Amino acid sequence: MKLYEADTVMGWFESWPVKTRNALTSKVWGYLPYATSWIIWKYRNNKVFNDVRPSLVKMQQEIKGIIWYWSGNWPGRKRFNFRDMTVNWVGVLAGTVGESRTATAVTGNSVLFQSSSSLQIKAPTRFSSLKSVSLSTQRAIYPSLRMRSVPLRFRVSCAAKPKTVEKVCEIVRKQLALPADSTLSAESKFSSLGADSLDTVEIVMGLEEAFGISVDEENAQSITTVQDAADMIENLLDT
Repeated sequence: MKLYEADTVMGWFESWPVKTRNALTSKVWGYLPYATSWIIWKYRNNKVFNDVRPSLVKMQQEIKGIIWYWSGNWPGRKRFNFRDMTVNWVGVLAGTVGESRTATAVTGNSVLFQSSSSLQIKAPTRFSSLKSVSLSTQRAIYPSLRMRSVPLRFRVSCAAKPKTVEKVCEIVRKQLALPADSTLSAESKFSSLGADSLDTVEIVMGLEEAFGISVDEENAQSITTVQDAADMIENLLDT
């Protein structure tokens, strides 16, 4: 049976195509029918009981968000960003996103290794308390890089600008469908506003689109308040 010939939900699930071009594509195609059914049911209930008209764009965003959330326990998700789901959805479905992406990050943003057809090394302008680094791949072994230790420097991080905080409040208010006159401040916690894990994913997605940034998983999980989000945004814009 072909997918478009299915006349029951069970037939739809049974005829759903399996894609295995890469790990992310396999995960997305595996979760997609369940996420779609879940969101359709959610919006159906919201229409029946609350008379809220469904938004196709919002439904699509939530389907992507819940797939990302469900795959949270998959170790391979660390190689991707939620932005992959929003900016290059067609590539995710086709299996062209992340085909040659393997990355290992050293904590503290000291060194970033990214391997595809060639090895790229991105290093900061200075190193603190880093004496040696050895690089190796299956093809070649690189000599150790030795660097002199330098005095540890501390970087003072100031609070985000009021304009950034205000813009974050607007995005949070929009993503959570809060009343226009609702009071939000830098100390407002997402959980206190009624946001669940999926809502937080949507807030992060909204921030990425509004500020033109890409938020990795570690940063996304550390955001709990408006102030957290504003500080993270300015740090990303400064780098």
